[in-house]
Parts: sequence; structure tokens; C-alpha cells
Amino acid sequence: MAKKRVFRRRKHRRRGPFMNPRIQQNKTRLLKTITAFLLLPLLTFGIVSCTISINSKKEAETADTQPIFESQGAMIQSGVSSWTENSVRKCMQWVDPSRASRRVIQEYLPVPAGNCWPLAGQSVIISLFHPVSITALTLGHLRKHQSPDGTKKSAPRVFSAYGMLTIGAEGTFLGTFLYDSQGREFQTFNLPYTNNSIFRYVKLRIEWNSGDQDFPCLYNFRVHGKLFT
Repeated sequence: MAKKRVFRRRKHRRRGPFMNPRIQQNKTRLLKTITAFLLLPLLTFGIVSCTISINSKKEAETADTQPIFESQGAMIQSGVSSWTENSVRKCMQWVDPSRASRRVIQEYLPVPAGNCWPLAGQSVIISLFHPVSITALTLGHLRKHQSPDGTKKSAPRVFSAYGMLTIGAEGTFLGTFLYDSQGREFQTFNLPYTNNSIFRYVKLRIEWNSGDQDFPCLYNFRVHGKLFT
């Protein structure tokens, strides 16, 4: 009598939901996205800095550790800042000077053509929304292809910066910097030295511009540093 063959079902080990390589990869991407989202406020205020690696492509982003945007509470001190006193002002009588000056600290990326502040006295004082130890400055201007004549003649060429605790103070010299008209739209300049001094105001003085224009046009100016608490 022939024996009956007994077939036993093989028991398969049940794999977890993240054992699949594709699912594991998606999980890793999700965790990195969540981490980057949670770190964004810290990067914005310069509390931390990091390099995020995604798909083996490392991208190091330089965060605005202390941008002086109007939306954050920064203001142009119109009473002590320069505004055009020549024919430029006459041609722009329809422009509110205070509104024009505010463009310097508004968030634009890229910079819109013509959205600038023409300076005659070459200086502007900006109140920061919070006392800060300044570490770097950023100056922004048009790209060449945005300019009607394809140049940056109205761009500031050399500028100096001073930090102040009060508007009436003489100010601490932070340095003199060269804006490359052949370079990038936004250029950041690290201070030669920092002594952890705390400032409430920043004075920007344009020494001379890139071309033969009678006045420099200021498009965007930013301050980077560490918050004082």
C-alpha cells in the first residue's frame, strides 16, 4: 500500500513594512524632509547650521542668520538717511521717499528691475528689529541682463558700514567692502574681525558706484549675525 505524501506548507517569515528597500528609501527621505523643516527656524536665526545630504548629493546652504527684512520689524530711519536732492528727485516726485527706501529691506528674489532707492547723500541708517552681533553684510543689485543697457553702472562699487547702539552715536567702523559688478546678484561680505559688540542700528555709506552715474541705486541690503538675548 502506497504511503500518502504529506505536503506541509512552508512558514514564511513575515517581513516588516520597512524591510522593502524602496519603502526604506522613502522613509529615509521623509525623515530628512521632516528634519529639514524642523531646522528651518533655527537656521533662519543662526542658532544652528548644517549640511543636508539627499540622494548622495551634498548641498551646503548659507542661511541668512540675521536678515533685516521689513517683515521682521526692521525700518529705514528716514529722518537721518539720504534721499536724492537733485534732478532725480524731481523726476520721481510721484514716488514716496519713505516707500522707495523701504524697498532696500524688503524680500525680493530675484531683484525686480527699477525697484531701487536712488541715493544722493550716499548713506542710509537701518534699525534692526533686535540687537545683534554683526558677522557679515550682503548687498544686492540687478543682474546685467535685467538692466536696460546691460550694465551695472548704478550699482554701488565701494561701501562702508558702521554699527551703532543709538542713532546719535558716532558708530563703530565695521569695514569697507568692494561689490563686484561682474559678479553675482547678491554678494555677502564677512567682517574682517568681530569683537562680539552688540548693535541696534547699521549705517551703510556708499563711497562710490560702479559707473559714471551721478547717484548709486540701492536695491537690497542685509545684515547677518547673532541675536543678543
